[in-house]
Amino acid sequence: MGTVVAMLAACSSKPTDRGQQYKDGKFTQPFSLVNQPDAVGAPINAGDFAEQINHIRNSSPRLYGNQSNVYNAVLQEWLRAGGDTRNMRQFGIDAWQMEGVDNYGNVQFTGYYTPVIQARHTRQGEFQYPIYRMPPKRGRLPSRAEIYAGALSDKYILAYSNSLMDNFIMDVQGSGYIDFGDGSPLNFFSYAGKNGHAYRSIGKVLIDRGEVKKEDMSMQAIRHWGETHSEAEVRELLEQRTRLSSSLNRNLLHR
Repeated sequence: MGTVVAMLAACSSKPTDRGQQYKDGKFTQPFSLVNQPDAVGAPINAGDFAEQINHIRNSSPRLYGNQSNVYNAVLQEWLRAGGDTRNMRQFGIDAWQMEGVDNYGNVQFTGYYTPVIQARHTRQGEFQYPIYRMPPKRGRLPSRAEIYAGALSDKYILAYSNSLMDNFIMDVQGSGYIDFGDGSPLNFFSYAGKNGHAYRSIGKVLIDRGEVKKEDMSMQAIRHWGETHSEAEVRELLEQRTRLSSSLNRNLLHR
């Protein structure tokens, strides 16, 4: 929890240079308790955090319930009291300094988001790309290429999207909101399992092929590549990542 708070409380008064909080030599343990984080002022994105908590409460009640003590301490108590980093401890919130991969506190975080996918209940028009629920796992499941070729029964199809790349992005992110385009509430499709094949980075494939520079690689770069290449080329690229996740239709999100 402290890690989240330390990032939330980051202030724009200081640059986010490498080792910003490093002062007295290399860190000697994975985590160090920091009762006075090197940040001043109130959080710059407190409103965004509150909105995120509301989305979690609506779309994933179980996750919210499991972490409600954390959310309440941060949102209901500390932030509403002004969000002063000097007073976190009195609300039961600890901030921790991470050692990082180089012992200087430099830590790489991976961020995920939940995309909104346009889809239909049946295959029609541009909506040709199946989104599957998790089938019974009896041994190793088909690869991505085999699934694209129709290896799974139609009974496992939850919806059809209008973009193979959108399906892939939802697969990578682990969940997505499905908009069926009929005015009904968004459906939240969450992670249900994977096919058991080895992981391979599509981004690295593009870098190795010289399609995208390493310093330019991002999810946006992958999407742009897909928008500027044929469907056959996109499919061939995505098939390099043989691992594929399946979805579970769990909740409705009222717009």
